[in-house]
Amino acid sequence: MLIPYGFSLCGGGLVTLLLGAGAPALAAIGTGAACLALAAGSLAAWRSGRPSTPWSLASAGATAATAWWYWAYAPAGPGASVAAGLSAAMAAFLGFNLLSGGNPPPRVKEVVAA
Repeated sequence: MLIPYGFSLCGGGLVTLLLGAGAPALAAIGTGAACLALAAGSLAAWRSGRPSTPWSLASAGATAATAWWYWAYAPAGPGASVAAGLSAAMAAFLGFNLLSGGNPPPRVKEVVAA
């Protein structure tokens, strides 16, 4: 879920940057790139069987901070509202993921002897 969110922020930030908004666009691009890096780290940890909880915790903090920044500091407009709403929803999802015990370990496929 974090990978599409990160791409949405980066894409929205690039569009916003082309339309002339400086700080909100750079914040979206930076946060989107950070979320993509955190998602890649979490996925690598999960695939190797290590816990991905630290990655999920960092991702929850980043998305919550992004939601707060867009709500408090970004100029009012539909783009900031969408970014704040998506960020709050992602932070809530990651919080739920952490409270429910995190991601399950990857399944190991059994070899069936014939």
